[in-house]
Amino acid sequence: MLKQRGEPPLMKTMIWPFEIVMSFVSLGWAYVMFRQINLFEEQSSRWLVLNATLDEWAVGVITLTLALIKIYGFVLKSNKWRKVGLTLSGVWWSLICVAITMGDGSFSIGTGSVAYAGYAFLCFLTSSSIKEGEKVDDSHERSVS
Repeated sequence: MLKQRGEPPLMKTMIWPFEIVMSFVSLGWAYVMFRQINLFEEQSSRWLVLNATLDEWAVGVITLTLALIKIYGFVLKSNKWRKVGLTLSGVWWSLICVAITMGDGSFSIGTGSVAYAGYAFLCFLTSSSIKEGEKVDDSHERSVS
């Protein structure tokens, strides 16, 4: 008979490069939205839905917040915040995909809608692979002596 010896060791999850890339994408969007305050009006055929619902600065605030949540999660090695950030990003990029697909008032799939659908899918996929009870793998960090 096997004896159980205490708690099983915690598994470790790694910080996915995709999380870092999506943080940069969100920061990039925030930068563009804060700098180009007339983007939706200038390219109204592509951004018809967003132009009708949000201002550029609001989109900038949303994407900046999403980036900061993800960064907060992996800097503090908090799987809970990493998962929240990726899940919220998945929802956001899904909405952007729909907004671009329906951008000119009709259904049209282009490279933008496919790319943002891919972002959303990968956010959800990566989020589902993060387990809240696991430690973040920091074995790649080495101390300098």
